[in-house]
Amino acid sequence: MSVRAPKDDEEARRARLKVALGGGRSIADVIEEITGDAPEDGLVETVKERLKAATVDG
Repeated sequence: MSVRAPKDDEEARRARLKVALGGGRSIADVIEEITGDAPEDGLVETVKERLKAATVDG
């Protein structure tokens, strides 16, 4: 699996719209699905920061 930033403003707009219309899932929901347990806030923040770094680093 890879993580990347949107290619352009239009792709970013479409992604934001999808999330606004309920098409997205929170990071906490994904972690809970994988682990079977609700994650602590610190874990969610760590994952968010790692995802942000991955979009910059490629």
